[in-house]
Parts: sequence; structure tokens; C-alpha cells
Amino acid sequence: MSLTRSPDEPSLIKRSFASPMPPLRPELPHQLRLDTKLAVHVDALRPFLDSIPKPFHWFVESREDEQRAKDVAHAERQELTARCMIMANKYKEKGNQAFKAGKRDEALELYEAAIDAVYKIWGSGVPDQELETKAYRLVAVCYANRSAMWMIEGEGKDEEKALDASKMAERSDPGYAKG
Repeated sequence: MSLTRSPDEPSLIKRSFASPMPPLRPELPHQLRLDTKLAVHVDALRPFLDSIPKPFHWFVESREDEQRAKDVAHAERQELTARCMIMANKYKEKGNQAFKAGKRDEALELYEAAIDAVYKIWGSGVPDQELETKAYRLVAVCYANRSAMWMIEGEGKDEEKALDASKMAERSDPGYAKG
């Protein structure tokens, strides 16, 4: 198998335009914004980029556009973080209510939903240290509560799962004593 391609073989980029992964349909992009870091390679890229049919156009992003995009992304991360923390706290509170009512399965599901909501924050990048600390604490609380639910006597008691959950609480926030 040769790693070099023949001159007749289309490039990976051209092939991906013509045969994208499902559910996308074949389509040429209308524009390509090159990062400012690629500006030094414009002369090498120009023949390829100019060969793509119109209405496609390309340009090197200005430093102002780059900063504006970073600012927008940061604001979007802050908004997502705030929404996820609100949802996580709601799930935790509903889990606490189910805990008090002795509804083990419901409480476990709600605590897990709270943990998942916080993990969405980490996937997008937490915008500030204070919020990250609160997120770790919330996850630790939910794991500790899950551990407690697994320790309640009756059908479904599982000491091994309780131990695993308490270890996760401790990893999430080593300073959280209940973990």
C-alpha cells in the first residue's frame, strides 16, 4: 500500500466534500476561515484553495475576528455552565426529596442526572476557578448521597457500590468530609 497518492487521486479534503460521513449530504462549503496561525502557510495553500469552485471563498482570519470568536465562545461556555449548574442542582434537590421518601432507585437516577449535567460543563471547559470548585463539590455531594442510598437497608442495598460511590466523591472533592 502506497502512502503517496497519484496526481489523479483527489485530496482528502476534496473527497470529504464529495462523500461526507452520513447523515451529511455532498456539498461544498461556502467559506473557509483560516486561523491566524496558518497565515505563514498561505502561499503553499493558495493553489489548492483557489482550485475549489465558486461560490467557495477563503480568507485568513484577522486578529480582531479571532479575539471576537474567543470572546463569544467564552460567553457561550459561561451560559452553558450556568444552565448545567442550575439543572444539576435541581436534579440533586429532587434526588434529596426522593432520598427522604426512601425511593432508592429514583434518588440514584436523579443524582446520576446531576452528575451528568456537571460533566457537560467539564466537556465544554469551565470558564472560571470558582465555578469549577463548586462543580467538583456538587459532584462530590451527589456521589456521597449515592453512596448513602446504596447503604440503606432493604432490597437493593449494595455495599460495594456504596464504596465505589464514596471513592468517587473523595476523588471529586478530597476536602468534602462526607465523601
